[in-house]
Amino acid sequence: MKKMFLLLGLTAFIAMSFVSGPELKKVDEEVFVNDSSVPADVKKVIDNKCYGCHNSESKNEKGKKKLSFDKLSALSVAKQVGKYEEIHEVVTEAKMPPKKFLAKYPDKALSADETKALLTWAKDESDKLMK
Repeated sequence: MKKMFLLLGLTAFIAMSFVSGPELKKVDEEVFVNDSSVPADVKKVIDNKCYGCHNSESKNEKGKKKLSFDKLSALSVAKQVGKYEEIHEVVTEAKMPPKKFLAKYPDKALSADETKALLTWAKDESDKLMK
């Protein structure tokens, strides 16, 4: 009986060593929308600062549900406008990236230039779609 518990405990330990907590998707290459109309500076910001949580394969269910950059271009025009306006709003109000997230990953904070690039892009995209 002791051997069985020992074997069971060892098996559980080995299994747990292969399971990890939530991790950010490491982005080493550009993975955001293969759309040449997205400015390179914006694409870089999204790839490095946003895409880890806002993609269709993210483990961050809340982030994925709120916005998946993978699916943005497939949305209706009205929904795309709404998403661009939401991006503009949350970046303007410094709600993204969230402060709790930045406490753990300070390198994901947006610089002034990155913030400006995202805001300009989101507004321009929204305006284009509204015409």
